[in-house]
Amino acid sequence: VQALIDDFLAGVYGEAAPHVRRYLDLLHRKLTSADAGLSIYGSPVVQGETWLSPQTLDEVEAILEAAKKAVAEEPKALERVERIGLSLLDARLEQAKRLGTGPYGLFEATPDGTWTVKARWPQVLDAFVDGCKAAGFANVHERKSPPDEYAALTRRFFEEGMVAHLAVKKPVALVAPQSPKYPANGVATLVDGIKGTTDYHYNWLGWEATDLVATVDLGEVQNVSHVAADFLQVVGSWIWLPVEVRLSTSIDGKTWIAATPVRPRTSVRRADPFTERFEARFPPRPTRYVRLEADSVKHCPDWHQGAGGDAWFFCDEVMVFER
Repeated sequence: VQALIDDFLAGVYGEAAPHVRRYLDLLHRKLTSADAGLSIYGSPVVQGETWLSPQTLDEVEAILEAAKKAVAEEPKALERVERIGLSLLDARLEQAKRLGTGPYGLFEATPDGTWTVKARWPQVLDAFVDGCKAAGFANVHERKSPPDEYAALTRRFFEEGMVAHLAVKKPVALVAPQSPKYPANGVATLVDGIKGTTDYHYNWLGWEATDLVATVDLGEVQNVSHVAADFLQVVGSWIWLPVEVRLSTSIDGKTWIAATPVRPRTSVRRADPFTERFEARFPPRPTRYVRLEADSVKHCPDWHQGAGGDAWFFCDEVMVFER
């Protein structure tokens, strides 16, 4: 078997074959040592917590750079090595969205306290999208996301992916814990300032056939006039918006002032993945505690392929603003 692999790599990658073999062996070794397994619903974000860490991607990048140098004068082999590199770019981008900040994250702080995307990431995105088009890839993943659509969504994340608000890094108490199937960064995911995209594998917490009640402690009384949370709908994955969201505030955690309940604006039959914001605005009021209650669909509707099965909903951030 090993001889056949080497023969194949030599025929396809020429002088880069030894480097490509190192690439394959590295990933195989990392996976088996992590004992993590592979899933049909796996992603570089989920796997980034085990065998496909950012540090492993550093090793991959070094190997692929050596491979490209080895075939710099062989256009066909170089093209094939660069096609392997698209997987690296994809993993880098998806993990950077999940991480938000830090050495491998998308964003860095500005002097005025807001966030901006680091200069290198738009270049990485362009390289990935151009590479996908050059390779003839019609879609980035099985949900039929064309490269240009992926680029548009990612650029939107560059602009909106980090949000500064009063609840960032504040304590959160849940009545019912999130599902362990999609743990993200635990309950802190709801107040980490990092928004989610339409991929529920990262920056989202999920609840299956149950409701959400989350209470955020701002730590001190502050003026609040705007509370919001985004939810996700992906009906092909049995994920729906809540049927109702209630937002309320309190000074002491005992007496609550409730805003008008919010219901979804979009049809439960909308098939493509999307997010919708549920929010309440009111005159500024002194607030220490903010409560979010979201009622789940609980079970897939009769018209759905999963009729009667447990339904999901996902929330990515409980946002609290002074105005």
